[in-house]
Amino acid sequence: MGRMILIVVLGFIVIFGYVRSNLNRTAERAMDNSSEFAEGIQLSELTTSALEYALSIYIQSGNTDTSVVDSSWLEGAITVSIALNGRDTINNVDTVLITASSEINGSVGSSQIILISKSLMIPPITASVGVISESASFSFSGNVEIHGQDTKMDGTTGTAPELPGITVSNQDDSTDIANNYGGTTFIQGSGPEPSISVSSDTTTDLTAIVQYYAAIADQSLSNCVSLDEGSENSPTIAHIDGDCTMNGTLDGYGVLVIEGSLTMRGNVHWNGLVIVVGESSMEFDASGTPSIFGALLLGAPQTELSMSGTADLYYSSEAIQMVQEGLENSGRNRRFLSDITWWE
Repeated sequence: MGRMILIVVLGFIVIFGYVRSNLNRTAERAMDNSSEFAEGIQLSELTTSALEYALSIYIQSGNTDTSVVDSSWLEGAITVSIALNGRDTINNVDTVLITASSEINGSVGSSQIILISKSLMIPPITASVGVISESASFSFSGNVEIHGQDTKMDGTTGTAPELPGITVSNQDDSTDIANNYGGTTFIQGSGPEPSISVSSDTTTDLTAIVQYYAAIADQSLSNCVSLDEGSENSPTIAHIDGDCTMNGTLDGYGVLVIEGSLTMRGNVHWNGLVIVVGESSMEFDASGTPSIFGALLLGAPQTELSMSGTADLYYSSEAIQMVQEGLENSGRNRRFLSDITWWE
């Protein structure tokens, strides 16, 4: 009997020892798994925060050629890059790839997002001249030409699709131009001449765009007397709070925003984006030999466009791209994200 009790006790000791050993190993594995799980979460959070950081850089600057390396980011290391995958210069829509990799305690993680973004600074370019107005009047004489065909800044033909010469906000204005200038070559572009269409995008808020440019302008002036014309490599942003008269000889590059009326005389040439707005009415008057390469946007309840002499207005995707790249390079191109695809 005593021997049997001894055997049972020894058996329990062995069993308890085996169970304890297994419990210890299970606890160790659980601790290891828990540590790996926690480290995996930390790595994922590190990568996600790196992507969010890169995304904030892009939204604020619009820069599509950027990389960041940080070896002390949240107790780990990150590398992020922003690259342009595609660009629609007409609608100012970019496809952008953002890549992030992270490392912590020897473990490495990575993730990417592809996003579709639109510039808040450059409205959709639907024609050489876009008129957003309840009522517009037009006067053309001499040898003036409005070109919807894509034209480079040196006057050679561009590669972007052809646009209308003019877009207007309502059918009455379109009919008025067709009746008055049918059979002329004043307005060229897609479709029959005169090349004019009613814009399908009536939501463009030029006032908000003007406010964006006013906040980041290189020049804030009350007129154009002392206007700095900028250069192709360093385009300017000029905000004019008042009427602007440009005459003599001038070659300007960049964005010209006018809260008033614009008069162009003599041998004045502007490359880029010209926006003219008025609270109740505004006038664009060009005569002599002036020209605009890029796009002209006019916005007021009552708008008057008058051209005479040999004034020319050219749609130029090259000039618009120059403006966009200038905004990006200076970190001033705010972006709106319309779609994001995220994967690891």
